[in-house]
Amino acid sequence: MPTPEVYETPIDVRGLWRGEIGGLGGELELTGLGRDRYRGVFQATGRSILYVMNVVHVRAPGPDNVPTLSNLMKFDWQDGRGDRGSGWLLVNEDGSVITGSFGRGEGNTEGAGEWTMVRQAGEDEEGEADDAGADAG
Repeated sequence: MPTPEVYETPIDVRGLWRGEIGGLGGELELTGLGRDRYRGVFQATGRSILYVMNVVHVRAPGPDNVPTLSNLMKFDWQDGRGDRGSGWLLVNEDGSVITGSFGRGEGNTEGAGEWTMVRQAGEDEEGEADDAGADAG
């Protein structure tokens, strides 16, 4: 798993992302559950594949060593059919791309596929970011 990195401005990852997991195209929607936590749902395009994820946004030492949201998220996933595992995601500094990896089996974060997601055009990052600050305290 990559080492978390803190950006000057924390990235709000909530919203709709499009891309692929190991060549399988689809959409990932991240919705807030509470401080540093999200519910993720990946729905494959044209296939009955659905991954439900419990995502935690990792904090790392920021300015003055204050724990700050990093570019790294860890997650556990399941498909509702008995398949499950773990993974990690990295968001780039401008909040437009997520990449990562996931694995099958408890604690395994590699081997099931690579993630590449782009923020869906038209997503209102600014309005979402205002809500994120309220949870950060």
